[in-house]
Amino acid sequence: MGNKIVNRRLLLIIGLFLLLICMSTGCNDSNSFVIIEGPTDLLSQPDTKDTLGNTVVATLQSGDKGKVIHTRYSKSFMFYKIKLDDGRTGYVMYGDKFKVVEDGKR
Repeated sequence: MGNKIVNRRLLLIIGLFLLLICMSTGCNDSNSFVIIEGPTDLLSQPDTKDTLGNTVVATLQSGDKGKVIHTRYSKSFMFYKIKLDDGRTGYVMYGDKFKVVEDGKR
């Protein structure tokens, strides 16, 4: 009976370790791009647009593109951190006027 408990604990530890690895690498979208379809705010922080201190870095226009470098989830919102061709980085909020595509579908 003692070996079964040790084996279960070992499997649980290994499973948690693998889950942590998947979670840490799963948020990096190195092959995804955002294509803007209408005026969209590029934010300085991943937070709601109504929060004080969150500044609009730029207003992106239809046709602008950015490489997704991170996806951020919060309790009520999801944000993509993107890097534009000119080097600027910032966050766009899920639900704004853009689509996310894989590298081969641009």
